[in-house]
This record gives sequence, structure tokens and C-alpha cells, in this order.
Amino acid sequence: MAMVRDIQAAGLTPMQLGDNITTLLKQSQYVLDPVVTVTVLAVNSKQVFMMGEINHVGPVNITPGMTILQAIATAGGLTPYANKKKIYILRGDKQQKIPFDYTRAIQKGDMQGITLVPGDTIVVQ
Repeated sequence: MAMVRDIQAAGLTPMQLGDNITTLLKQSQYVLDPVVTVTVLAVNSKQVFMMGEINHVGPVNITPGMTILQAIATAGGLTPYANKKKIYILRGDKQQKIPFDYTRAIQKGDMQGITLVPGDTIVVQ
């Protein structure tokens, strides 16, 4: 917005952001009585990333409670060349490597206590 320049939106509710924009517009000499509405169209900060032998490599938006199997399914599933024994999750700054047993998850429903965290990278070799 040219009249108010850049505004930090991260961490604010839509109402708080609207109030901040209204305040800044009131300080401008061009807008007398601003009416501001902020609508969130999408939340893209909660993503995991799919790499390797996945049909659709790239980011996947995660929802609360989403499992690794659900993330893999959302990305189109494994390719025919995927090695189901070589799947792991890279997590955090130090790239902690967490192995995932795909066959055990499919056959027994055992997610091995792994909960997806925004920023995880699921690698399928």
C-alpha cells in the first residue's frame, strides 16, 4: 500500500492488522475516514516439503493431526520406484533425521509416534 508503506502482518489477527492500517491511513493527508477490512485468504505457513520418489514434489499444506501417510497421499503417493524402506523426515535447523517405516504404517496403522511439524521435509528414496 503506497500510502502506508510496508506493514508487518505476521503474528497479528486480521482485526489487529486492520486497526494498524486504519491508524496509518488516518495519518495520511489523502484519506479522511478510512474503512479497512482484512480477510485471510490462505494460511501458507504450515507446510511440509516432499522430496524424492513422490508423485508431486514440493510443499504440502498440513492440517492439525495430519499423519505422514496423509501427507504422502496428498502429494499423490509414492512413485513406482520409491523404496518404502528408505523414507525419513528431516527436522529442524540441525536436520535431525527421523526414519519412518512405511510398510509398518500401512499394515499396522503404526505412525511410530511421529507427528508432523511445519517445516519438516519428508524424503522418499
